[in-house]
Amino acid sequence: EKAPAEGEYIGEKLEITFVEEELELGSCIVAEVIMQDMNCMKTAFPEGEYSPYLIGDPLVMAEEAGAILAINADNSTYNTGGLVIRGSRLYSYEPWVGDMLLTYHDGSIKCVDASEISSEAMANEMIKTGVTNSFCGGFSLIKDGRVAEKTEDWEKKCAYTCIGMVAEGHYIIVVSNSNAGHTAGMTKAELASLLYKKNCSEAYILESGTECIFIF
Repeated sequence: EKAPAEGEYIGEKLEITFVEEELELGSCIVAEVIMQDMNCMKTAFPEGEYSPYLIGDPLVMAEEAGAILAINADNSTYNTGGLVIRGSRLYSYEPWVGDMLLTYHDGSIKCVDASEISSEAMANEMIKTGVTNSFCGGFSLIKDGRVAEKTEDWEKKCAYTCIGMVAEGHYIIVVSNSNAGHTAGMTKAELASLLYKKNCSEAYILESGTECIFIF
């Protein structure tokens, strides 16, 4: 009925520790993930395939993928635009304006302006130079070591799934919810401050709304 307050997984190629941190109105889960092998980072689609408007059960998806830790990412099957790269394979390209997150073979992640990706050919070249995944529709919180400029909803509480990078293969994941009676969620200001204090040089909101997913 309630997730454990803290937990850990220690393996030869992967280490995960997480705790539930108290907020002013509720709580969030903060996980530290350290990978010795970047192949430990996997992505999954509902029913194992990229298909528009297909909905999957996160618990089933995590079990089928053999996941130790699973979180939700962008709504790639619902966005009508954007770049969808998963596992170094290009699934879809449509022009997109906004922030985008890229992950690389070396374990680094980078927040970029999606409008800079101007063609499908350019997206394929990115894969050749080491891009393994792309995520659109979110928001860059920290870029090149600097906290992003404040937006109109900077102090609005919301559910968030966010990933930040301390170093190559060393990540901080934060998940909060805003369910009635449980927690009011977090603000972008709180999220940015938490990740900045944990020495993240890049950080990106993968998903926001009312409910976000953390499976361990």
